Amino acid sequence: MEDTGKGHLAQSAAAVGKPQPKELPQDLRHRMETSFGADLSAVRVHESHAPTMLGVNAFTKGNDLFFAPGKYAPHTPEGEQMISHELTHVVQQGHPKPTE
Repeated sequence: MEDTGKGHLAQSAAAVGKPQPKELPQDLRHRMETSFGADLSAVRVHESHAPTMLGVNAFTKGNDLFFAPGKYAPHTPEGEQMISHELTHVVQQGHPKPTE
């Protein structure tokens, strides 16, 4: 597989302007943990221009979810769908612990 450099670009973009990360809202986190069967307590949400720099609405790096300005909307169906999609990447990357 050819390295297009996008991984390095994502890493650089993630480092740009790091505002304080947030935890997922408790009710949403509980529903997502039940759905994924994983402990998502280490997941942090960042709203920054990094996704915009990559031409996307959101991306995931480890336990960190990065959303473009105005795209993090945890209390809307569309926002929950986007968060769920990004959490799939967290779980696929093997970062959360299984729930007991």
